[in-house]
Amino acid sequence: MASIDTVKKFCEVIWELEKKYNLLDLEIDGVWIWQFLRITIYYELGQEIGLIEKPHTYFSSSKQKYRKYFSLAKSSLLHNPFLRLQKVDAYVFEHERHTKVDGEKVDIYTIDIKEKIKKEGCSYEVVEPPYLGSHYKTKNRDTSHSDFLLILIELFKKCIRVKFQTKDIEFISKLENEINGRLQVEYNLKRLFSLGIKKFKAQYNIYSTLFSIKKIKSIYTVVAYGEKGGMIWAAKILGIKVYEIQHGVYSRYHLGYSYPHGNKNLKYFPDMFLTWGGIWGSMETFPLKKEQIEVLGFKYFEKSINRYKKVSKIPGQITVISQGVLGPRIADMILANISFFKDKNIVYKLHPGEYDRWENYSSLVKLNEFKYVQVAKDIDLYQLLAQSEYQIGVFSTAIYEGLFLGCKTFLLELPGIEYMEDLIKANHVKLISKNNERSFF
Repeated sequence: MASIDTVKKFCEVIWELEKKYNLLDLEIDGVWIWQFLRITIYYELGQEIGLIEKPHTYFSSSKQKYRKYFSLAKSSLLHNPFLRLQKVDAYVFEHERHTKVDGEKVDIYTIDIKEKIKKEGCSYEVVEPPYLGSHYKTKNRDTSHSDFLLILIELFKKCIRVKFQTKDIEFISKLENEINGRLQVEYNLKRLFSLGIKKFKAQYNIYSTLFSIKKIKSIYTVVAYGEKGGMIWAAKILGIKVYEIQHGVYSRYHLGYSYPHGNKNLKYFPDMFLTWGGIWGSMETFPLKKEQIEVLGFKYFEKSINRYKKVSKIPGQITVISQGVLGPRIADMILANISFFKDKNIVYKLHPGEYDRWENYSSLVKLNEFKYVQVAKDIDLYQLLAQSEYQIGVFSTAIYEGLFLGCKTFLLELPGIEYMEDLIKANHVKLISKNNERSFF
């Protein structure tokens, strides 16, 4: 078959397989395993076929791993949610990354929901996950860490034995052969399913115990997809309502939210979705009914817009917005077209997940040698966009933020550009193709 060089083509292959084999109804040993692993399979196969990169930095050196283990142990002892005996109405599972606001690191996605819970006269407890093995947020009395839960899940997994029936093994082999044949990869689906079932059951048991002890009535989480099904299923079985809070742009081609060929039997999707409203996402193939979608807004962004709306643009300044899944390719395209940027000033904004690895991008190392290129890490993104005349990226949420802040916007034709088809159709942006031979500005 033709090579799969776009996210659109790749998603279509996955949807075709889902429809052909009824994968969303695939239940093995009590787990709807395709539903649980869907986004994992997307990312792993996408990397196997060379469509995308690993999105974030991974620990490689012994020093980094020991530091991670020490942080896990410390957080497990000092901020263990099982040690907090006070019962609460709600759990708020924060995003792993935090942003400095007024000198304090906070999760910008859950600020509004915490205020909403308070106004309703309810109590809540925050569960903070580690980011790259550590915690950077200011410690609060209402916050525990998820580290101990993660350790328990890893230990519990080792005690679980997966029961594959003969029909399961035959089906997995058939599906695996088709995936490997169509994508020209060697993907071990049985091993992935086995590990996934163990993880799901471990999650379910640990979270069921925790939720029962705390007597909570509702859960709010940022990013519900990505192997969190065991937690969500535990809540649903206990009658706890699960809300997901929007954290970025989604579209027909975001497999965390897109189910074009069937969504009636989704076991591990939240009960409610709290959106920012406006143009932040396409509901075309979203798996919830209208009454399950509530506009929460995004006050942090709205306040930031007001703060910087009077900032003057720096003529010729370009913000390049990098993304972990496309980091090297974005740098390659900018370097290939560097002749068009000689009279400009480029601020190359890294994604936080790239801070520790950008020097592995050969093209970005070369770009950094140019006097008019600055590689930026921990910088106020909104101030940067407010000051920039132009922005260049692919499908980052920051593209929308830059548009609100008045940036003239160019998108690189790389995998994932499909996410931005609404902006492209509305002529809000211009495209830069790989073979572009003219100036963009």
